[in-house]
Amino acid sequence: MATIFAGDESGNLGFEFAAGGTRYYVVSLARFPDPDEARGKIEKFKVERHFGRGEFSFHELIAQQWRGQVFDFVSTLDFVGWVTVIDKRKLSEFYQLLDSRSLYVLFLTEAVTRIPAEKRNESILVLDEIDQSGEILHEVRRGLQVRGVRGSFKKIVAKRSSSEPLIQVADLIAGAVHRWKRYGETTLLEGLAHKLEISEFREEKKSPS
Repeated sequence: MATIFAGDESGNLGFEFAAGGTRYYVVSLARFPDPDEARGKIEKFKVERHFGRGEFSFHELIAQQWRGQVFDFVSTLDFVGWVTVIDKRKLSEFYQLLDSRSLYVLFLTEAVTRIPAEKRNESILVLDEIDQSGEILHEVRRGLQVRGVRGSFKKIVAKRSSSEPLIQVADLIAGAVHRWKRYGETTLLEGLAHKLEISEFREEKKSPS
């Protein structure tokens, strides 16, 4: 089976920080060389821990006492990840003029460019479904084409996270990195750090002509 990249995010794209807008927006892309094996291990873990077929969701797990067990388990899976952190307080007013869809495509495609081309080659990109119309996928494909990386993925699809455990892992990664940036808490990242490359989005500053 083809290698799969599973993608998810943490935070929101709003700039009204006093009204619930998060300072950080985090994009997580996790590469699974054997996706079926990873899915099988996840389902087995859920059954053994009486989790049923419930979804691994960072926001739901963070309040649970056994969240550490989940992250310890995730650290044993065969994957590597690339995480891009966007500090919206550091962005210029230009970004506030963009709608949330445009920001999503911009930050996601930026995150993809940080993955070495040979790692992306002939893989499948699976994103959390945020638009049932499929229009957002069209925009993502176009954005990657503009950036010159469209051809590296054999396929780009969207699935509901509840039906794709690999997206759930990407969610946990994004949530843990977001928590680290927001609160300085590293506990949940300790077992994952060696599997991740974490970088910060920096706005390009054009010099005066």
